[in-house]
Amino acid sequence: MKAFLHFLVVLLLPFSVPADRVVFKNGRTMNGKILSETDTHVTILDGGLQLKLSKSRLARVERVDNKDPAASSPATHALGEAPPSTASNSPGASSAPPPEFVGFVGRVAELDTRRILASRAKVAAQGHLKHIHQLEREIEQADRQHEAMMDSLKGLQENPVEYNATVKQVNELRVAKLNKQKQVTASKAKITQAQRTLNHYLNQSVQLIYRFQSMREAYQESHGEGHKPYFARMEARLNAHRQTFREVTVPHTRKGNALIVEVLLNGRIRGSFIVDTGASYVTLHRALAVRLNLPLAGTMVKIQLADGSIISMQKITLDSVQVGEARVAKVDALVSEEKPSPGIDGLLGMAFLKNFNLVFDPLSGKLVLTNLK
Repeated sequence: MKAFLHFLVVLLLPFSVPADRVVFKNGRTMNGKILSETDTHVTILDGGLQLKLSKSRLARVERVDNKDPAASSPATHALGEAPPSTASNSPGASSAPPPEFVGFVGRVAELDTRRILASRAKVAAQGHLKHIHQLEREIEQADRQHEAMMDSLKGLQENPVEYNATVKQVNELRVAKLNKQKQVTASKAKITQAQRTLNHYLNQSVQLIYRFQSMREAYQESHGEGHKPYFARMEARLNAHRQTFREVTVPHTRKGNALIVEVLLNGRIRGSFIVDTGASYVTLHRALAVRLNLPLAGTMVKIQLADGSIISMQKITLDSVQVGEARVAKVDALVSEEKPSPGIDGLLGMAFLKNFNLVFDPLSGKLVLTNLK
């Protein structure tokens, strides 16, 4: 039990570098990178998670110096005050951007290029996944052939010619299986790289859209309705990116710093899982695996725990893992002899989470999973 708990990680890790800061009315503070700010909310990147904080709970917002021309001017302001702006009033018919918005033109153009790369990466990943499934079927067939050949060798001890011929076939089969396993490993690596491309585009899209919206609201509050053609053009371009991804809000409960969600496995059995961005696999308790009628004898993998110790766990592949409306097929998982804690059936690790951008709002109680359509 003690060893298994090393899988758990704290999701809200503090930044160790100079960062923006929000101060709550109760005196608590949170450091991170402020991505956007509206009249009602502040979105901050904290420990790898985007946290959307209600201003009703905040006393003030403090920003560090930011040299990005597309970002807000550095400021510390109490809530109820608009962040200071250096823009000057421009005619409403002007198609040129206000000075502080000049950087968005290049960033949206870069985002357009990333969307093309992300679309190609998605197609490539689907192709690699199909190839993996074919290879895995061929490997299973090779295992059955190998087992049959090894059994036949027992009756060929007195027939050297057939015995040697069968041994040769066994060796050739082993080499072919090894090559297929290498292909599976290579294809998985390519899928991981494609997923990084997808997630990078998704993160950049969400952050740029949020930042543009918050800056536009602040600008119009201070300067009126100037630069309408520019803002309309930029909104249209950003909306084209917004239409490429979907958001799923997932109900959850809290247990300390852990987020607990209901997970549907193989479309049949539900369980309570801790969201664990530090776990490579989805991990489920053996009792849940029995209810799913999963094979309990198979590949064993060695897992290194946080304390450096190594344990062996059975590796399986779940037909599907679903959280809310977010569903992923063919998910690698491990079967554990111990539960993470009473009432918890397992860990929801990166084998599932890598397919999404994770946004958590601790104040509104929303856990949002975002991915490409």
